[in-house]
Amino acid sequence: MDDDRTHSPAVKADGEFESSSQSTAVKSNRTLFAIIEALQSRNEAGVTELANETGFSKGTVHKHLQSLEQEGFVVNGDGKYRLGFKFLTMGGALRDEIDLCHQANVKASELGKETGQMVLVSVKERDYGIFTYIDRSRYNIKNFLLGERFQLHATASGKAMLAAHSDEEIKEIVDTQGLSQLTSNTVTDVDELLEKIDVIRERGYALNMEERQRGIRAVSASVIHPNTGMACAMTVAGPAHRLPREELEGTYANAVLGAVNELELEIRY
Repeated sequence: MDDDRTHSPAVKADGEFESSSQSTAVKSNRTLFAIIEALQSRNEAGVTELANETGFSKGTVHKHLQSLEQEGFVVNGDGKYRLGFKFLTMGGALRDEIDLCHQANVKASELGKETGQMVLVSVKERDYGIFTYIDRSRYNIKNFLLGERFQLHATASGKAMLAAHSDEEIKEIVDTQGLSQLTSNTVTDVDELLEKIDVIRERGYALNMEERQRGIRAVSASVIHPNTGMACAMTVAGPAHRLPREELEGTYANAVLGAVNELELEIRY
């Protein structure tokens, strides 16, 4: 199981061969994770102990430990290595994000009972949004799927989360993802999108007037976790005939803003 052995080229799922550099990188990552897991199972360990446990050569183990030490992930005390507190920092960030999602789900459930409408929780991951919670309340609308990924420019939640970014950052996202036209109401011009984002920043909420799907409207507001920067949006959505613009901008916008403001207070304090 020595890391320095010669292996045949790795084959990808589509049947193509990986390049030697890709294969080497994958092997190196697997070695690194194996060493970290071995350290996790012990309070501390030396190079020889880790080499015996993982099956890698002492030279390979030592090389990876040096890299981990330089980045603050392990601490070397007289030749005995242990995991550093940097892992705790990363774990804390993940815990904060999980807590945000849980608290948002609770608020969404309450909002669904208050409004009688479907409520969604979304998060921004890379340059997309993802539905992480759906409270369908009295209505079983199947236009939204849990875990579904969506483009940001054509949804209320996506635009609400975009509003936390600078115009330059939004342009970079658009350059990468484009502005696909999903309905005749979808914004496909970046300048028009930025104008709408300015309005969202001023009033605190975003609308979706049948821009992603015909017949579906929504109002959304977002919150940014102060420690992790994770963006999370809460949305009231439903059929257009049940959500006229005046009610979206009035009753439902106020309800969403109230829920998001409460959520923000909870995660900050």
